[in-house]
Amino acid sequence: MTVRSLSSKPLRLLILGSIGVWGCSTDHAPGNAGGAGAEAGGASTAGTDYGSGAAGATGNAGSGATTGSDGGEVGVGGGGAGSVGMGDGGNGAASMGDGGNGAVSTGDAGNAGNGGAGGDQGGCGAAGPVPSVLLMIDNSSSMFNPRESLWDPLFSVLMKPTDGIVAKFQSQVRFGFTSYRGTDLAHDPTCPVLFEVDYRLDNFEAINARYSAQNAAYSEGVKWGTPTGPAIAKVAQKLAATASDPPGPKNIVLVTDGGANTCATIDPQCGSDEAINAVQDAKLLGITTFVIGIGDLTNHPGCENVWGRCGVDFMQDMANAGMGLPVHAPPEALKYQACTPTNTLAASYATDPEVPGTAPYYAAANATELDAAFRQVLSSVLTCQ
Repeated sequence: MTVRSLSSKPLRLLILGSIGVWGCSTDHAPGNAGGAGAEAGGASTAGTDYGSGAAGATGNAGSGATTGSDGGEVGVGGGGAGSVGMGDGGNGAASMGDGGNGAVSTGDAGNAGNGGAGGDQGGCGAAGPVPSVLLMIDNSSSMFNPRESLWDPLFSVLMKPTDGIVAKFQSQVRFGFTSYRGTDLAHDPTCPVLFEVDYRLDNFEAINARYSAQNAAYSEGVKWGTPTGPAIAKVAQKLAATASDPPGPKNIVLVTDGGANTCATIDPQCGSDEAINAVQDAKLLGITTFVIGIGDLTNHPGCENVWGRCGVDFMQDMANAGMGLPVHAPPEALKYQACTPTNTLAASYATDPEVPGTAPYYAAANATELDAAFRQVLSSVLTCQ
């Protein structure tokens, strides 16, 4: 897998987004913090429950005592005030619970209470932010030519029942699914044709059923277009309106083999402006779009300069739009193509003083590179790995 910048120089594998990552490790929530000891021997207060494992408490002064809320023993009041830490095994002072005895992080407070049955590592409880990720798959006919190099390895990477991307991350990511295509009829009122699965955790079975049906739908000689712009415009509105509890970042991961057309014009593939505009609008709705190009993007067949920027240049432009960065202006001739009947471009482009962005995008040529690309993208939006 290669990651290329606008200059087309190879880069090391990078994450395609600047979404906040809540640092933590896997599988369990942090231990419970014991409450502060009361002054002058008053009554103690139970700590807030954040999951299994409990830290002892700090005494404010005198002989105050505290009980950890999840099985902690009574702490003995001590000298100066100390802040409560979360146990990290034994009498540790690290930030995440690891079972065993909780510990007080600072001060001369009394002995820590014994923690409850803590997890191996802390921090990935259900109460944390859960990202919503739309897997948006180009379902155009070119994705089946040849399918053994494009469609089939992509399906395998995503849907292997044990260690595929969806199965691996479905308990941590609220996955949705959309495959999209256009027909060969100009002004088709059904365009874009979307095959969707709504967002939820543990969504493998529903996605697998819908996605598998698309595997069998294609037959040789069928002509399906790539109306990327109209498709993104639709799914972004739906994703923006989707409520989630607990809330988390919202993202689209677009996988396509190259150029875009519009619903009104299936050929030529001059729909780059509409696609970039849709990604920019999605960003305004708080949705980050990640771009994974599949196949040989360096030799995009049939794309001419007057149709807009093609191949790796188009991937770069989409990545910049997805990150909210300036986008390289297309050739002036795009205004006069069939995809631009008003002779006015819809997207926003870098002006003369601006430098177009260099947001990295993924170019995956095989299943191994596709798997690595998805894992890198998900690592940027997950609360915990």
